[in-house]
Amino acid sequence: NNSPTMLPPPESTRLVTIIAHVDHGKTTLADNLVESNGIISERLAGTLRYLDSDAEEQRRGITMRASAIGLTHSYVPPKMSQNNKQNGKAGGGDSGGGTAASSKSSASR
Repeated sequence: NNSPTMLPPPESTRLVTIIAHVDHGKTTLADNLVESNGIISERLAGTLRYLDSDAEEQRRGITMRASAIGLTHSYVPPKMSQNNKQNGKAGGGDSGGGTAASSKSSASR
């Protein structure tokens, strides 16, 4: 299959999962990662709750369903110069941190 794709090769793809207890900054970290890709402003990062797209999540200020997003990233493999910088895609996710949210998080996949 030679069809064009927007996805980079698997060796350039990383999966990042944010796991922490309730109120330990998972959504704030996710907002800051989204901001690093220029999707939201630096001013809104940490307060916008970009991945909390459900109205009830926004109203209550809690993450109830897991969310995922694809972001670009650049990295320099160990022992290589800046000239060998590689670009890739990172898949990230944010989920609720409590036991009550765990069944909703797994059901939202």
